Amino acid sequence: MIANIQTLRAFAATAVVCFHVVGIAENYGFPTELGRLFVPWGAGGVDIFFVISGFLMVYIQQRRPKSPMAFMWNRAVRILPLYWSLTLLIIALQILAPFVFRSNFVTMETIVASLGFISIYTTGSPIIYVGWSLEYEILFYIIFSLAIFAPKLRYGALIVGAALVLLVLAGILKPLAFEFLFGMGLAFLFRKETWNTRPVYASILLCGGLLLLFFSSVFMQGEQMRLIYWGIPAVLIVAGALLLPQWSSPLALLLGNASYAIYLVQVLTLPVLFKAGVIVGLPSSAGYVLAFASIAFTLVFGCATHLLLEKPLDRLFRKTLPAFFREARPRKANTVSSKNSVGE
Repeated sequence: MIANIQTLRAFAATAVVCFHVVGIAENYGFPTELGRLFVPWGAGGVDIFFVISGFLMVYIQQRRPKSPMAFMWNRAVRILPLYWSLTLLIIALQILAPFVFRSNFVTMETIVASLGFISIYTTGSPIIYVGWSLEYEILFYIIFSLAIFAPKLRYGALIVGAALVLLVLAGILKPLAFEFLFGMGLAFLFRKETWNTRPVYASILLCGGLLLLFFSSVFMQGEQMRLIYWGIPAVLIVAGALLLPQWSSPLALLLGNASYAIYLVQVLTLPVLFKAGVIVGLPSSAGYVLAFASIAFTLVFGCATHLLLEKPLDRLFRKTLPAFFREARPRKANTVSSKNSVGE
């Protein structure tokens, strides 16, 4: 496992939570002015996730090659059970306890679009609003699985690149989809062992990327520039993390493993304390306390969801994996020692 990638996942998930808590606090009348300074940085967490995703798909396929069907089954087991479970939970709450929500946003159209990962092409936003990024991920996985048919992985990467270019030109995806390609490029460089460098240079890449992500966000005007203002810093951050000596702590690894659950549950957990604050009549000056408490609550709840729901679901569905889905596609030329294998 590349421990630094797991730590970076923890950072990215927490950053996105911090981004959303500022807007939610304001919606409930608890403004956090200082928090607005970190809004651009937090939103860039999704860009880091996209680069990491592109990197991991190539890196894993290089070391543990899978057939296209096995690849998609593994991705489906990783993404669908938790996402569908939480989506169905929100649908049930909307029907049984509509007073919990500020508006009625569940319709048959949004249900079908959300469960089918096509909201960004139809209704505009899924029921779990952060799920828009997963719809990008799913489409990337489908393209990547088809590219596995190519005789060599590098040819498959060219197919993925061409497909994403066409989808962006057609207006189906936004340019930030190219961040998957950035991550794939890092994986090919990493495999060729051209990453031998001094930790000080890796630290410069990582810290420079973090600072660039923050300051460039001030100048970003519109989503069309996101690939430059947030995508490039995200590449520097991931590259720096890969180059640094591998570091981990039990807490960082737990948060990294739970990053997917944290990313999803925030839509349920972040409003809770602010709703309570409104009910008990807390003054607006309590916004900072509620914000920090909401972030902590989300991280804890996300870890609990990972341990008590996500992992059991993963084990359950992997036990049902048909034998022919488990077969790896031989690719001797691309097989590398698995000493530094990455968890899927």
